[in-house]
Amino acid sequence: MIYGIQWDRNALDGNGQVQWVRCKNFKHLIKQNNSYYSIKNNFITLGKPIDKNQLKNWYFKYGVDEINILTQYLNSKEFPMTKDENEIWKTDFELNSNDIKDNIISMDIDDNKKLIKYDCERYNIYALLDEGFDVMSLKKI
Repeated sequence: MIYGIQWDRNALDGNGQVQWVRCKNFKHLIKQNNSYYSIKNNFITLGKPIDKNQLKNWYFKYGVDEINILTQYLNSKEFPMTKDENEIWKTDFELNSNDIKDNIISMDIDDNKKLIKYDCERYNIYALLDEGFDVMSLKKI
C-alpha cells in the first residue's frame, strides 16, 4: 500500500526546519503536480508511471529510506546506472555537465547496481520544490 503525506512551506518549526516523522521500513518518493521525483542524493524527475508495477519499481530503485535528506545540504549528486540490452552500463538519467565541479567516479554497489557520483555546488533539495508537495511512501516487504 502506498501512503502519502502532504507538506507545505508553512510546516516549519521555530528554527525554520521541517519536522519530519521517522517512518521505518518505508521507501519514499516526492509527488508534485502529478509527477514523481527521486530525492536520493539528487532531485530527479521520474515523471508519471505507466502502471503500478513501474511505480513500485521506482520506489525500490529511486526511493529513499530517510526523508530527512530533503532538508540536508548536499555537495554531491548520484545517478543510478542500468545495463542496456548489450550489457553496457549507462546512467538512468542525463547528467548536466555544468553541475560537475570536481571528482566524478563510477561506483559498484553490487553486481547489478552501479552509480555515477560527482562533486557539485552545495544545494538543498527542499529549496528546489514548489510550494506544496506530497511525500509518498511504500512499505518495504
